[in-house]
Formats: sequence, C-alpha cells, structure tokens
Amino acid sequence: MSFVIHNKGKDWEAIFKNKLWKNQQGALSVALDYLSAKRSEQAMVRMPTGTGKTGIIAILAQIHQSKQKCIIVAPFANLVRQLAHDVSEGFWEKIKQSSGITSKKCVVGKPSNFLSAIADMKDTGIIVCTYQTLAALQSDSKKYNKVRNWVDLILVDEGHREPAPLWSKAVRDLNKHIILFTATPYRNDLLYFRISDQHYYSYTFVEADDDCIVRNVNFIESVWQKNSPQGAASFLKSVLTETKRIDKKQGTDIKVIIRCETAENIEELVDRLVKNGQSAVGIHEQFSGKNKSNLKVQVPKNPRNTKIKYWVHQWKLLEGLDDDSFQLVARPYSKRFFVSDFPRGNFFAVGNF
Repeated sequence: MSFVIHNKGKDWEAIFKNKLWKNQQGALSVALDYLSAKRSEQAMVRMPTGTGKTGIIAILAQIHQSKQKCIIVAPFANLVRQLAHDVSEGFWEKIKQSSGITSKKCVVGKPSNFLSAIADMKDTGIIVCTYQTLAALQSDSKKYNKVRNWVDLILVDEGHREPAPLWSKAVRDLNKHIILFTATPYRNDLLYFRISDQHYYSYTFVEADDDCIVRNVNFIESVWQKNSPQGAASFLKSVLTETKRIDKKQGTDIKVIIRCETAENIEELVDRLVKNGQSAVGIHEQFSGKNKSNLKVQVPKNPRNTKIKYWVHQWKLLEGLDDDSFQLVARPYSKRFFVSDFPRGNFFAVGNF
C-alpha cells in the first residue's frame, strides 16, 4: 500500500483511476516506483503546463505512506504560495476528496522560519520554499544539516526554469529521494542531476492536445509601429477587439495577459485600459511606492478568484498562474522568450509598437 488510509475507508487507487487523467496516472506510477526503489538517482516528470503536475505533487506530498516529511521547491514566491494552497486544499477540493485526507501542516518556508517550522512539524509536514531559500540554508552548514536530517522527500517544480548550479547543488546535497517536475521539453538537467532512465515520465504537448487536455494555440499576428505616438492606442484597440470577439464566441468572460518590455510600458497600458473602462492590474518590482491601487509589486493572491480582466506584466506571470480563464496573451513587442509565455489559454496576439 503506497498511500495512507483514506479517512472514509475508500481505496485511493480506485479514486485516482477515476479522477486523474491518464497522463497523471502514468506520472504517478513512475513516481511511486521510484520512491520504492533504492535511492541513487533522481526521477523526472515532464508534462506541459496545465496537464496536472500539481496534482501529482499534492498526492506525493500529502498521502504517500512512507514519505511524511516533504520539501517542495519552486522558482517564484507566487508559485510557492499557490503550491501551498493547492497541496493543502485546492487539489483535494477539485477531486472532491477534502474529507478523505487529514491534511498535513503546510508552511511557506523562508530562511528565517525554516528551522522553527521543522521543530513544530516534527515527524510529519510539508514546507514549500523558493530555490533561493534552500540555497541560503546551504550556506549555513548547521542549519542545512538540520534540514537534511528532517526531510525524506524533495519535489522540485521547475516550471520553465533551467537548473542552476547553486540551487541544484542545494537540492541534490540533501541526499534524499528527489523528483523534478518540468514543463519545458528541452533542458540541461542532465548537467546537474542524475536522472534515472527507469524513472522518467514524458508527456508531450501534442499528446495532451490529442487527449483534449490542453487546447491548441492560435496565433494572431499583427504589427504596430514602434515609438509611434499612436502605437500603444492601436495595439490596445486590437486587443480589445479580439477580446470582445472571443468573449462573444465562447459566451464567457476571458482574462487577458499583456506582457510588456518595461515598467513604463506596463503603467502606460494599464492607464489606457482603465480610461477605456476596463479592469486592469500592472505587476512589476519597480511599482513599490506607487500610489496606484492597480499597480502591484507582487501577483495578487488567488488570481482565479478575482474579476480583473487585463493583467499586464513583464516577468511576474510566467510561472504559477493556474487559471484556465486566461485565454489571450498579447505581446506588444518582440517575440523573445516566447516559449515562456504559454499559459493555459490558447490565443496569442504578437506584434511591435
């Protein structure tokens, strides 16, 4: 038996066979096989954004029978917060099994509270942290040894981030079972991790599209004159027109991501959207101290529960945005870093102004 007992005596394997997509079942099977094997290498689950990696992380962290002390590592603070919520509540609510588990205590770990969280949790618990937090702990051998002695499972949600030598070493040197979860098809993981050939699961975007788990991407290409006084206005007119068309076609109110090149671009577009009567938020590190309620330094909590329609950013929304109402991404400049923009939506507008 790989899982703790269901609170109502139900069979977890039967539940997952009914509730999980077939790719999730395949990934879970590989992960469970790895966790029962002798630890000498790491495992990897590679699946596109939106195909259920978070569910597998939640299952392994919460109800694996022999792995009661888990650290989940992610690249960004907003992804850490979302993972903590989904692992504790969100995933279990989604599959209607909240009453089936006694949820472990789940803490967002920082260098300042990591050791106190371990002491409080003792023999069972989940700590979710950023790569930077784990690397900072490794710089203090006494603290790092306490982390190593406590944890028995590390789950790394890499998203689209390439492994870096510093944080890769901080993960690897814990010397426990490690499973990497990634959404990027071509990576340099083999430079920093020893991925087991027997414990590697790959599920492609084409397979996910064929299985109707994700929707294909439609590209809407346009060109705006860069540095033209009319450029931003022309761009927004196209975005508003396309948004209205999709809303009408689907009978729903979609959300839109606009990715800009600078903080100034973001503020300008948010101002223009608000003047057009639209709800919008701009997100950038440089907005600290800005006296505008629609300019934020961090991604608002629980985006799926907000009614803001237009979300304007530079880097902040590339990871950890789990909301399928985002269905249009607009790029008012070059096509750099294009792969990182793919969310759970299916429409893209790209161009230059």
